[in-house]
Amino acid sequence: MVARVGDEITLPCHLKPAIDIIAKTLEWTRADLDPNFVFVWRAHQEFEKTKHPSYKGRSSLSTDELRHENISLKLSNVTLSDKGRYKCFIDEMDTECSNNLVVASDVASSRFLSLAGIDVEKREITLKCESAGWYPEPELL
Repeated sequence: MVARVGDEITLPCHLKPAIDIIAKTLEWTRADLDPNFVFVWRAHQEFEKTKHPSYKGRSSLSTDELRHENISLKLSNVTLSDKGRYKCFIDEMDTECSNNLVVASDVASSRFLSLAGIDVEKREITLKCESAGWYPEPELL
């Protein structure tokens, strides 16, 4: 999955066959965080106490969809630090899915186009094009 800074994105996760997991424990985590919980659902409600502080107010899922197969995680106001591997785990079912999120930044240095050389005999001009600070780094053609 690729998102830009400031986007709202949904990390997909679906159960087959569709079952009601509203009463089960569901955890979305990122192993590189401490605490590693991005979203926790226990006993018919979100369990806010264990959530990593950077995800408070930004991670959610549709409780209506928990009654079906959709346990996708919604992240709002994506930041560069949100990049990483997310794992969804349902303990009672020993079931998990994972998503890798790449966050692209629109913040980059100015692009530069400059004259790199002139060959009068060949009647050629060489231009140099540069840019820096992009993530992920684009291919320059």
